Amino acid sequence: MHEPKNRAAEELPFLEIRVDHADGSEKTDPNGVSGCVIWGTEGRRPQAAEGKPVDYPGLFNPLDLKPLDGQVSLISGEPAVVYRADDLVVPLTPRELLRFLAHALRPREFFVLLEHYGSFFEIHDDFYDPRSGMAYQPKIDDPSDDVAPRFRRLAL
Repeated sequence: MHEPKNRAAEELPFLEIRVDHADGSEKTDPNGVSGCVIWGTEGRRPQAAEGKPVDYPGLFNPLDLKPLDGQVSLISGEPAVVYRADDLVVPLTPRELLRFLAHALRPREFFVLLEHYGSFFEIHDDFYDPRSGMAYQPKIDDPSDDVAPRFRRLAL
């Protein structure tokens, strides 16, 4: 079992998610995260069935966020934004943030976070195989950092 560690002393309110970046802070919730993943993969605000943009507070494109000065990703050491939820404070690049929100971390990325923070909701065993680090149902296909991610549309 990977007990929680390296947590912030102060917790955010239940279900609040915040991403701090060079231009400010974005506040969302678990429902808004899905819209952020869609925006990050499609490059435009999510749209409703009739083609109108979804009007939901807290939607943003993770790939448009500018890293904070002096903040580096725990995963890559590259300039980072900061994801906050509950008592977690996780520095990630915008691209890593998109994969993180989409439950599409690469195995090495999963293990870096697991080793540093212990188990937490965003990487628990409903989303990742704890032995291999493979994502069970990633919301995006992301073959490399040079290729734009694609949202996975599930057949019903």
